[in-house]
Amino acid sequence: MDISWLKEHAGLKAYYFIAFMAAASGGRLMTLYYQAQGITPLQIGAMESASRMCGIFCAPLWALLADRTQRPKALQLSSSILRLLLTLTLYVPLALPLPLGGRFGAVLVCSVLGSAVKCSLGDPLVLKVLGKERGKFGQQRLWGAMSFGLMHFVVGVVLEWYGFTAMFVAIAATGMLDVATQWMVFPDDEPVTDTQRNETQDKKPTQPPPTLLDMLKLLASHPAFFIACLCVSIGLSLVDSLLLVMLRGMGASNALCGTAVALTVLFEMPVMFYANTLIKEWGVAKMILFGHGAYVIRVILYTLIPSPEWVLLVEPLHGLTFAMVWCAAVHYCGDKKVCPPNMASSSQGLLSTLFTRIGPVMGKLGGGWVMQNYGPIVVYRGAACLLMLSAMAYFTHVYRSGQLQVTATEEEGKETETAFKSETKTSRRGSLEMPVVRRRPSLNQAAKSN
Repeated sequence: MDISWLKEHAGLKAYYFIAFMAAASGGRLMTLYYQAQGITPLQIGAMESASRMCGIFCAPLWALLADRTQRPKALQLSSSILRLLLTLTLYVPLALPLPLGGRFGAVLVCSVLGSAVKCSLGDPLVLKVLGKERGKFGQQRLWGAMSFGLMHFVVGVVLEWYGFTAMFVAIAATGMLDVATQWMVFPDDEPVTDTQRNETQDKKPTQPPPTLLDMLKLLASHPAFFIACLCVSIGLSLVDSLLLVMLRGMGASNALCGTAVALTVLFEMPVMFYANTLIKEWGVAKMILFGHGAYVIRVILYTLIPSPEWVLLVEPLHGLTFAMVWCAAVHYCGDKKVCPPNMASSSQGLLSTLFTRIGPVMGKLGGGWVMQNYGPIVVYRGAACLLMLSAMAYFTHVYRSGQLQVTATEEEGKETETAFKSETKTSRRGSLEMPVVRRRPSLNQAAKSN
């Protein structure tokens, strides 16, 4: 059995494993902490929507700052340290006897500030290390799925035994380990000085640093893709923030909630491992459509389960929902045909803003209100209708534009067409390119050569 892929880019695998272990120390189980503080589902949705809304404005600015200063590692480390401190501050309502309004206010402030300082530069840094091997992104990212699921299971069991204090101890320990891993794994920043920029300009023209207008132009040039990702993000946010509330209402234990989350990410791993192969064989469009279909089936099944234990049979569909769409989207935004090289961080930052901020704001705020007034069945059946409409609209666009038939293999074939046709050379004559084809040797020449 070939295990060489385990040693390849081992540092990136370690980064994702530890980073998602730190994220899962609180993660989706933080909803149970909010609920234990007396915060209602509507308040949970409003609070998380406010924090994500703050991130909508801050995340693109962080990405632009990284591209303009060429210091993504320094920004990522600073962001991780600040977010860790703010997350630990959430322990205050548990340690001090605050009234309900004071608890909600403290949690709201810490959540909003934590979102403001979050800069999603981990994926761009990983893609920078991978270089031309960006198709192997999924093989690195699957280690994050592994630790995310494992840590949710562990924290769920720990909550049953020791309570929320143990959860915050885990957040502190894994957060510090995450910062240390980023410092060791990611390459040092190499900002371009004025002297180097002038020397480069003398040799060849360079692209100016990107602006916010450039990000808006990138968004406007690929509307169907970004809208499809936004709709998937809205649907996933309803699961992340409100599914555990529904399960607890049905009588589920903390351990069952942790196991459910662990099971979701367990089935991300095979999809992420073979993401490069899937992208080559199917292409980005088919993977995004497949993710839509898996989500629709998943949320409809939520409304049909008779008891909370049945959710364990439904959660494996999360691997097809999230992993398919996310790996395809990261690959698409990393394509130089989609965004110029000087916007590597900006394009991923734009995707992250839509997927982890704008979508969750719309989903959690609307979903929290609908759940409180109409119940979870209306929430998830409505989400199924939204994703079906999104899938039909995206299918119509890619079918008419011919993207549905273009796979990554065919695109790579077009890029290597010159090498494949090595028997043909070109020579310039004036303003025309005349093909010079190597002639087949005559019979006399072949006989002489023999």
